[in-house]
Formats: sequence, structure tokens, C-alpha cells
Amino acid sequence: MSQEQFIKPKIELNLPEGEKELFLPTPEQSVESNVEKPIDNPESDINDSMTQAREIIKEETEKDNPNIAIPEQNPKNNYIDQNLQNIQTKQLFNNIRHRLPILDKQLSKVIHQPVIEEVSDKTSKTIARSSGVLGGSILAFVGSLSYLIFVKYVGITYNYTWVFIFFIIGFIVGLAIELLIRTLISKN
Repeated sequence: MSQEQFIKPKIELNLPEGEKELFLPTPEQSVESNVEKPIDNPESDINDSMTQAREIIKEETEKDNPNIAIPEQNPKNNYIDQNLQNIQTKQLFNNIRHRLPILDKQLSKVIHQPVIEEVSDKTSKTIARSSGVLGGSILAFVGSLSYLIFVKYVGITYNYTWVFIFFIIGFIVGLAIELLIRTLISKN
């Protein structure tokens, strides 16, 4: 089959005088117009949008806190660096703090200091394991309840230091159970 078989003959219209003829695109023309033209340099569009985003962030940051300096970015680096992430985190905290009551604002400012956050993160990874806290709280509850029943039955005075002793013992037991489970899992 040749292309001539698919081309439709041109139909002549008899229009009244003064009316313009409306030309509808042929299927070939409509396909050509719908084909997306290739972008000469797709990286330039991405770099332009990244540059615009950085400018907007810089303007907004300078409005909220003029003491923060935003470093200029190389447009070829299309990633969020640590400084930009820190600025975004500070903006998020400031927006949330504006909605908090006065006492909570002050507490949030103290808690979210970099030094306090760093110490908290390191201690949470080493000292205050969730398994230890869970084991300590369960044993403190069960142990102090048992001790209370024993004290009532025998008739001696209740010693409050036993709650802390039960918690410490439960904490150690919880850590030991976690260590045992991890070693069993790692062996498999």
C-alpha cells in the first residue's frame, strides 16, 4: 500500500460570501503538533528551578531570621546539603513553636539546643535502651506490688527504695534478654 491511498482528497466547500474558511488540521499535522519537542538541555531547566527554590528559601529565611547566612550553591549540585537541611529544620521548629503555649515554647527552645540533642541521641543509643526501660518498668510494677502485699501481710513498714531496686534489676534483665535475642538472630 502506498501513502497516496491513505491521503483523503481535498473537499471543496461552498461558503457564503464574507465567511472565512476554517482549516482543521489533518491527522498528519495534528500528530506533528502533539509530538513533544526535545529539550535542548534538560539540566538547565532543573538547575533553574533549583536556583529559584534556593532564592525563595533564602528570602524566607532572611525574613524570619536575618542572622542565618545561606551559602551560595553551585547549580550543578542538585542535592540538598547539610546547611540547607539545617535551615529547613530551624524553620520547621520556629513554625511549630509559634503555635505552642508560652511554657512549651521555652521548653522546646531548651530541649532542641544542638548540644542537648546530641547528648540525648548518644545516650538513647547506649544507655536507655527501650528493652531495658520496658523490663525495668514491668519488674518495678510487679515487684513493688508483690512487696506491698507482702508488707501488708507481715505487718512491717513499706520501704520505697525497693521500687528503684526492682527497676534496676528489671532494666538489667531487659538488656540481657535483648542481647540474647540479638545473638540468636545473628547466628541464624
